[in-house]
Amino acid sequence: MAGLDVGGMDEAAAAAQLAELEQQLMLPLELEAGTVITTLRPLDIGLTLPIDSLLAEARQASETGAAARVALQVDYDTHALQARLDSFAAQLASTTPLNLLTETDTFSRSFVYTPALTINMEQAVQVIERRLASPLAARRVTLELVSDPDRAPEPVPLAQIQPQIEAMAALWDGIVGVYVYDLATGETISYNADTVFSGASVMKVPILLQAYANLPELTEKQRFWARTMILESDNLNANALLAASVGGAGTEDALVAVQQMTASLQQLGLQHTYQNLPYEAYEYLVLLNGYENTLWPTAGRHAALYRGRPAGTHHTRRDWQSVCNAGSVQHGRRAAARTIQRKPDGAALPGNARSAGRESRRYPHAVGPAHRCTGGTQGRMGGRYAGRCRHCAVAGGRLCAGGVSLPGN
Repeated sequence: MAGLDVGGMDEAAAAAQLAELEQQLMLPLELEAGTVITTLRPLDIGLTLPIDSLLAEARQASETGAAARVALQVDYDTHALQARLDSFAAQLASTTPLNLLTETDTFSRSFVYTPALTINMEQAVQVIERRLASPLAARRVTLELVSDPDRAPEPVPLAQIQPQIEAMAALWDGIVGVYVYDLATGETISYNADTVFSGASVMKVPILLQAYANLPELTEKQRFWARTMILESDNLNANALLAASVGGAGTEDALVAVQQMTASLQQLGLQHTYQNLPYEAYEYLVLLNGYENTLWPTAGRHAALYRGRPAGTHHTRRDWQSVCNAGSVQHGRRAAARTIQRKPDGAALPGNARSAGRESRRYPHAVGPAHRCTGGTQGRMGGRYAGRCRHCAVAGGRLCAGGVSLPGN
């Protein structure tokens, strides 16, 4: 009975033998899954040996007078066992290794998770049940692991990214600036966050803020400009959105918007985030029309046109979202707080009131308001001016119909 020879014993003696066997069954099991080991105590799952049931079955078998075998049976709380296995699986999931792959040729870092594994629950219950009913068997049980398609990798903690950014920056032959803001947690990491860099296309984030703050609602065309400005880094559509933000069109109106945007950024306390000219407008505004901006530093023309800090770019992106969601954003970074609020229309533009004669005042050699080249003379491509003036339909010519001399080749 239950692996014990109880032939010739009375029931009391057989019951005593079974009680000793029950004590052996109470020895803990060690469950092993991968590199993780946990202990399962039979008492924790309510394991018992049903001595009375085993004796009754043996009594019935002995009535025939023939030899009989009564198999070992155990009772336990199946829900308690499942709960322990679930807890073990969670412990196993927390140890999923995160490996770092490095590449020095391109200074890259990749965090790689081993595919998520979990315990094969059906197989685990069967193996544990057999081992619980085997007092002479080894007390360590190895459980099968299977892939877990439902568990996605956890986000890489920002604290693990920070030293990798610093390591890559040390390898780079130049100055690196990084600012990372986790939208879900509000955590940040940074490197040279307050160092001033040439802004380049990063200034298209402030342009979004400028557009949403001054336009009551973006038209379909304006949304197209905004989308391609961000997704494709389209310079001319950035200029078009700038001009639209002050209720105009063309390079001159884009310049008005740039000045307004820079003034707003300065008032928000972003002293090193500014743009002095629309994109690809230097030749048209400066070389062709003699525009001068006394704010330009002497460090170099290209560096002077667009400036920004990594942290400042984050602030303008956050401000843009605030204007989109709430209609306004307030800042107290300066002694006098500054509020950017979405305008009901494109009229009242603080500090940059539009006037019909602004061209002649700003550009001594510029054409009048009747002739505004909106893109044709903004950028060189292959040594020639790209596109054409929308008024004179000239591409790379020497003289347009409006009387403006073009450098041509």
